[in-house]
Amino acid sequence: MKRIGLWIMIGMCILIGSTPKVKAAHYEVRELIPIEVETTVVTSVFSYKNLMYFDGKVQFAGIKNLTHETHPVTISIGLFNKDKKNIGTINFCSADTLDGKEERAYVIRVGEEYLGTTSTIADIKYISILGDNDKCRTSGSTENLGQTVEEIGMAKNGQLDTKASLLVNVMIVLGVIVVGIFLYSALFTKSYQNMDGNQVRKGYNKINKKMRERREAILRNTPPPAPQPITDKPEEIIQQEEQAKMGQETDLHNLYK
Repeated sequence: MKRIGLWIMIGMCILIGSTPKVKAAHYEVRELIPIEVETTVVTSVFSYKNLMYFDGKVQFAGIKNLTHETHPVTISIGLFNKDKKNIGTINFCSADTLDGKEERAYVIRVGEEYLGTTSTIADIKYISILGDNDKCRTSGSTENLGQTVEEIGMAKNGQLDTKASLLVNVMIVLGVIVVGIFLYSALFTKSYQNMDGNQVRKGYNKINKKMRERREAILRNTPPPAPQPITDKPEEIIQQEEQAKMGQETDLHNLYK
């Protein structure tokens, strides 16, 4: 009996020693999660309950579909090394589906095919839930290599993160509304009718006519002073000519007598 008890204790010690150390914590989307740490991450579509990376697998106590629609099981998981740099990405999309509000336990195997050529499974020290992979992608495992979790999702290779995509969509909608208003005004109102070259010239002619009438009115009300005669005669000669006009004798008259 003592020997049996001893073997039972040894077996329990081995079992306890092989069990991963679970440190319950709360993490968000695009936040580094140390391996062997259990947490729950929630997106707009799924609740990934009690997920944890251990021994080459990402285990989920439950993946719950939070919507009322049926969705395939999808997720994007970033893999990071001890320097917190990305060494691969799992864009997972399963043929399995979850009905609305359905929940199911799940395990995703992490293979070398998800990693860059210079990394191995042993290099994985952190994971991060990058999103719920709503596009159901299965490619792009190496598109984030070398990036930090903060850098992932920024504009790269023509791709935008969720917030940038939302802003672009809003701008597109506003642009469509503006174009729609312009087309409506052009086609169904008189706002832009006859906007051709002749109409533009007529508009300029009308403006020029009004400006000319305004200048003529100013000249009628405030006529310019009469121009002064231009002469090269000395002032003394001019005075004598004025005196001669008045019938007075001047030195000029005496000169010609």
